[in-house]
Amino acid sequence: MTFCMELSESISLGQQFLVSGIDDYAVKGGADLDLPLNDGKDYLSAETKALYDYFRSSAATGFTGGDLQNAFWFFEHEIATSQAANPAYQWAVANAATYQFAGEVKALNLKFKTATRVGEDAQTLLTWQPIPDGGATLMLLGGALLGLGALRRKFRQ
Repeated sequence: MTFCMELSESISLGQQFLVSGIDDYAVKGGADLDLPLNDGKDYLSAETKALYDYFRSSAATGFTGGDLQNAFWFFEHEIATSQAANPAYQWAVANAATYQFAGEVKALNLKFKTATRVGEDAQTLLTWQPIPDGGATLMLLGGALLGLGALRRKFRQ
C-alpha cells in the first residue's frame, strides 16, 4: 500500500532494490521548483503526509488509487494538472494543517540492484509506520481490569 513520489523515476516488480534512505524527502524530485533551495532534496509536503497517513490509518474510502496518486504527484510538484475536482486533493487541502497523525510518513528512497543498473536511483515510495501509543492502551486496560476487580469485590460482599 504505497504510492510513487516521482513521475520521472521507474520501478519494476520482481527486482531487487537497495534502500538508500528512509527520509523526509525524495532524493531526486521531478519538476519540483524548490529543489535548489533544499540542497537537492524534495521534501514531502504537509498535504502528502496528511493524506497518506489518513489513507493508511483509516482505510479512507471514497478515494480511488488514481485520485490518491494524482494528488500526491500534484502536491510533490510532479504534475501541474489541476486537481480541484479530485476528492483526495480536496480532503488534503481542507485537513492537512490541523490533521492529527496516527503514524509517521516517510520517503523510502531506493536504488536499483541489478547487474546493469546497480546504484542508479529508482522510484521513491511512501512508507508509513504507526506511532506507538507510549503504553497508554496498556494503562487503560490495566485501569479497566482494576475497576472490574473492585466491582466484583463489592458485589461479593
